Amino acid sequence: MSSAQRVCAANGPARVQLWGSGTILNEALRAQKLLWEKFQIPADVWSVTSYNQLRSDALETERWNRLHPAAPPRKPYIQQVMEATEGPIVAASDYMKVLSDQLAPWLAGRLVSLGTDGFGRSDSRPYLRRFFEVDAESITAAAVERLARWGELSLEQAQRAIIELGLDPEKPYAVKA
Repeated sequence: MSSAQRVCAANGPARVQLWGSGTILNEALRAQKLLWEKFQIPADVWSVTSYNQLRSDALETERWNRLHPAAPPRKPYIQQVMEATEGPIVAASDYMKVLSDQLAPWLAGRLVSLGTDGFGRSDSRPYLRRFFEVDAESITAAAVERLARWGELSLEQAQRAIIELGLDPEKPYAVKA
């Protein structure tokens, strides 16, 4: 049983991989639409059902490799699946960022984690998602920023995109708010 499954590929070869878990999968799907409609950036959306299971598989694979140095090394499932993809990986969750961060060692610097670190708020879900920057606009901004840092877009394009998406670059970080 896999813990990450591509649920939607759109508009040609993806340049960005969007991971969503739970209800945030809907935000990843909205971000995919925003990326294409506003910036003509194709994205794949993945449903990640268990970050812990993916990490466990990766650790088990590392252990097997360590104990079998004469055998060809194995690759963890997450590497097998993601090595065939391109672009940054933006993982968004209703949980803390550390949940997706635990897969970073096997993703060669591609992972950007978005999560709900900090104290809960008693407002609407859309407000909470914007506050913690796990809504579609924040996922889109993270993808555009990373593409710009990789030289695939200009930094000015990324800055304009953040404003166009309605994000406030000067808003305090949710953990400190």
